[in-house]
Amino acid sequence: MHQRIQKWLQLVTFGLLMLFVGAQFDHQAKTVQPVGIADSDWSVDKAADMDRYLTAGQQVSGHYFGALNIKGQCQRDIMLLSLSSSDTRIHNYEGEQVLLKVSIGERSELIRLPILGMVDSGFGSQMVLMSNFEMNDAMRNDMLDAQHISIEVLQPEAMAELLTVAKESFSLRGFDTARIQSQHNCRLI
Repeated sequence: MHQRIQKWLQLVTFGLLMLFVGAQFDHQAKTVQPVGIADSDWSVDKAADMDRYLTAGQQVSGHYFGALNIKGQCQRDIMLLSLSSSDTRIHNYEGEQVLLKVSIGERSELIRLPILGMVDSGFGSQMVLMSNFEMNDAMRNDMLDAQHISIEVLQPEAMAELLTVAKESFSLRGFDTARIQSQHNCRLI
């Protein structure tokens, strides 16, 4: 059983990296087809056996926050986060756990996410890709009522200093519509 879970996590990790790579280079790869949602700051796209919904950062438009839905487990929302760094020392943190402070409205929560990998953005910076946290009901419900979500990298402190910005905000306008669309698309895969 443990080996099946480990294999599944490896497949998810590989898939997440491919989705992020697709997002960064979709004009070249054409593997991800983003669909904007009217009156929303979110988009939905799909690749292989996964669907995801994303919104861009408010400070750095190349930063992304969202979630992934995987075929056969479409009701689960796996958090995705992509931040950037122009410092090559950021590669020293690949595979490390990052402590994040996630603030939604009046509530804050500490979350640990692993750095799954890094992708060269082609603009002299690296995209730091983090995931593997399943959003819980409380987090999703808070996101429905709030206008934005703020995510701050707390630890490792030395890594946070290498990021373009260690605290990023993301709009939640259209979050619920994007989530519903992503889960619907996931069920059609």
